[in-house]
Amino acid sequence: MTLLEKYKAKQKELNYLGHAMSLMHWDLETTCPDGGKEKLSDAISFFSTEHFKKATDDEFYGLVCKLSEKEEFDKLDDVMKFDVTRTKEQLDKMRRVPQDFYEEYVKTITASSIAWPKAKQNND
Repeated sequence: MTLLEKYKAKQKELNYLGHAMSLMHWDLETTCPDGGKEKLSDAISFFSTEHFKKATDDEFYGLVCKLSEKEEFDKLDDVMKFDVTRTKEQLDKMRRVPQDFYEEYVKTITASSIAWPKAKQNND
């Protein structure tokens, strides 16, 4: 398997996780009954943290760095050059964030999305 094929496979996995999280967020905001919101919030936190771990792990970052090197980068078409460049920029930022901080951040965000509609309804 080439570097590019490995990169695309990993991106596909990350996209699947992102899609699942989007659907869970949508459900949380629209149709999820109040009794299920806490569990769904926990699931969102779990998948978001897993996405973060997979996106920032050394293996994927190494693939992106290798594809960013001139010899490999010059072999890419324009679309993949843009994709690799953008991914490298995002990962350089993401890898500065400690994983435990990110996990706590996601829990806080999802908890607030449950609390906000109640507070708004009660004028709190």
